[in-house]
Amino acid sequence: RLFFEEQGARMLICDTRGEPSGASRCVKELVDSGVVVIVGPMTSRTIDSAILAATRHGAVLVSPTVSSHLVTGHDDALLRVIGSNLDQADTLASLLRARNVSRPLVMWEMKNAAYTKILAHRILERMGMSDSIATRSVGYTTSTDLSFDSLVASHSDADAFVIAASTMDAAVLCHAIRNSGSNAPIFGPQFAMGGDLIRIGGSHAEGFVVAAAAGFSDSSSARKEFRRRFVERYRREPSFGAGFGWEAASISRPGWSAPDAMTAKRRILEAPILAPLGEPLPLDEHGDVKRGVVAHVVRNGRFELLEQTTR
Repeated sequence: RLFFEEQGARMLICDTRGEPSGASRCVKELVDSGVVVIVGPMTSRTIDSAILAATRHGAVLVSPTVSSHLVTGHDDALLRVIGSNLDQADTLASLLRARNVSRPLVMWEMKNAAYTKILAHRILERMGMSDSIATRSVGYTTSTDLSFDSLVASHSDADAFVIAASTMDAAVLCHAIRNSGSNAPIFGPQFAMGGDLIRIGGSHAEGFVVAAAAGFSDSSSARKEFRRRFVERYRREPSFGAGFGWEAASISRPGWSAPDAMTAKRRILEAPILAPLGEPLPLDEHGDVKRGVVAHVVRNGRFELLEQTTR
């Protein structure tokens, strides 16, 4: 919204509610309103239906945060400014190996399995634990009836926890892990990196290590200026989704005036490489981007760069 406002552009909004059917509905509604370029969707769960609808109705999608590797390398209606979830998984596996972890528990939220399940299994495979996926990987569905305490207690032997879930679930799980008496290190992918982890996790989230795209802890002038304008406009810190959203909107700009989706995609791909927040975002011929993944850690209530662990 901030990017469109500053460009003086009219923006139409449709809420998918995180559902595949909602993504299909939104694509059709937006195309019926004259839209050719759509910034979204946000989750891997909705991407298949969104691509199908965009292809059918004539739109190009520029997703901020869909990172499922299942849509990598395809000549379709999707362009992305985030890298593959496999890159996050490989970085997490390296971090776990570096700490000599032998009994990790990887918890993943089932609704977004196109992102979380694949990431969870990849971590264990990279650790040489393919035979242990059934016992070291636990899928769950968020609900008011779910007891995170019971989930953690049933795996008291874990010497590390990996939480492939939303930042809210990650925060609640941090409480459950620490309340169980475990001091095992806790890790998570980009999905878990957000303000709720720090706000709700509190002291229980201290030391939480996240594998996320490079650039979120840098001091580039572009990112500083983006943060300043965002806080001024919304009176809160920008989430990682807001940062990716700004980048996606920026990347989409050359296609706004295109007469059709094919032309819009070509214009976006042929445009000069942009670095909206300081990091260059070169799109390949399929509209995918390769970004470095680095480790961040929660220290004193903020995310700090842990080390340059690029995979």
